[in-house]
Amino acid sequence: MRAFWAGISVVAVVLAATPAPARERSPSRACRAAYEGAQESERSGHLREGRAQLLECAKASCGALQKKCASRAGQLASDIALIEPVVTDAGGAALLDAQVKVDGELLTSRLDGRPLAVDPGAHQLSVTARVGPWPGREVSTTQAITIEQGQRGPIAIALPPLDDGALATAPDLTGDAGTSAAASKTPAPANPEHEPAVTVRHHGPSAFAYLLGGVGLLGVGAGGLLTYWGKTDNTALAGCAPNCAPASVAHIRELYLASDVSLAAGGAMLGLAALLFSTTSHVEVQPVHSGALASFRGAF
Repeated sequence: MRAFWAGISVVAVVLAATPAPARERSPSRACRAAYEGAQESERSGHLREGRAQLLECAKASCGALQKKCASRAGQLASDIALIEPVVTDAGGAALLDAQVKVDGELLTSRLDGRPLAVDPGAHQLSVTARVGPWPGREVSTTQAITIEQGQRGPIAIALPPLDDGALATAPDLTGDAGTSAAASKTPAPANPEHEPAVTVRHHGPSAFAYLLGGVGLLGVGAGGLLTYWGKTDNTALAGCAPNCAPASVAHIRELYLASDVSLAAGGAMLGLAALLFSTTSHVEVQPVHSGALASFRGAF
């Protein structure tokens, strides 16, 4: 009897001394839940979700389930499709800044060449991108696709023309379809920076102004000369005053009168000539939307 209990004691001591890794540990409740959830996700066609759950139970802490979860996660990785969207505009140009969604789930906001993981089956693929000159206009398209199990490779997606969407949503601001269409064909006004410069044509004094000036100078000169002669003759009459001949006195009066008339006429002509010389007339040509506008101006 003592020998029996001694043997039991030895076995207990040996089991207690055996390292933990050498014994197979039972999986925890979290590991079992991850494994069972992965099976359910796989049955419903959500392979990506199922693989993520299998990776949770493929840890060393899950004991007996570790190898089973790791093996099944590798099989699902080969069953999940990897697609490469190739998005082009209506002209066939490739677009990189494109947002890709599958069944409303955002997969990427920019195409960088990396494949996108998608569960096999029927899906709605949506793509949104900006096209046209900067900053561009947002264009979207949605199409039904069927992804095969383990599918690999590119998927071409062509965006619709920009004008189609613009014409379909453009409001009629005039209330008249014909007027609106005609307005859309009217070219926009040219950029003022590229319009022709204003052309100014100046006209100087005419020949008539020079003629008046010359005659005016002659008139003033003649008036001065007549005044000089009148004063000279008047000085000569000082010796006979007050008994001078009436004809001599009348002659001096005629000289002074002629001098006054000549000075007045010459001064008037010089004033008119000066007015013509100081007047500058020019023609301005200004560009307008329908052609050019010409105007005549005079500056004093």
